[in-house]
Amino acid sequence: MKFILISTIVSLFLFSCQGNSGNAKSEAGMDNQKVKVLDVVQTSAYTYLYVNNNTADYWIAVRSMEAREGEEYHIAGLLEMDNFYSKELERNFEKIWFVSEISKNPISLRNGGSEMGGPMSDQKDKAAKDTKIDINLPNHEGSVKIAELYANREKYGSKDVKLVGEVTRFNSGILSRNWIHIQDGSDHNGNFDLTATTADFVNVGDQVIVEGKLTLDKDFGSGYFYSLIIEEARVSKLLTN
Repeated sequence: MKFILISTIVSLFLFSCQGNSGNAKSEAGMDNQKVKVLDVVQTSAYTYLYVNNNTADYWIAVRSMEAREGEEYHIAGLLEMDNFYSKELERNFEKIWFVSEISKNPISLRNGGSEMGGPMSDQKDKAAKDTKIDINLPNHEGSVKIAELYANREKYGSKDVKLVGEVTRFNSGILSRNWIHIQDGSDHNGNFDLTATTADFVNVGDQVIVEGKLTLDKDFGSGYFYSLIIEEARVSKLLTN
């Protein structure tokens, strides 16, 4: 079976319509494991699986898929939700894990994410920093360079900004957002990578225009802290001749 990347296509919409999550956190110890399906509950957007990992039984939720009792899967990119209420099921899950990656084959850790399958933060990036890519894209009207944002963060903080860059990492459906890392070839004191959250989907290597509000010192909890991040970004592919 081919590798399946479970992504929340309109994640904010699904979370607001399907349920109301409580506290969210990730645990590296729960990631990249093999489970056996004990029960399957289908809804319009999610497939809920009651699974066993040879240690414990627990619920996971994945993007809608075909699954049967007795099947075995490898899962990665787990996000724990406490007291998650599904409106469609009219059921409260005291604890459930939302899974971003599921496959019948072992899932290897790749450059697309951290060891937890999640978006790397400034702090977590220090242990596995992106390599600066060699790129020189022309500015678009109103666009600024990543180096300029870092150099003058107070000037641009809480304001709408526009960047032109290349996607170096992409993660979907984490904390009900898609996460992209972009570079544009500029550098300020070793800061050459900027993260954005978005509902849009891109691929690593895409050259894109990113527009959105620049937030300073954003702390999502669970160790995900960003000195600069663009939130609810609008992302479009760069048109080239």
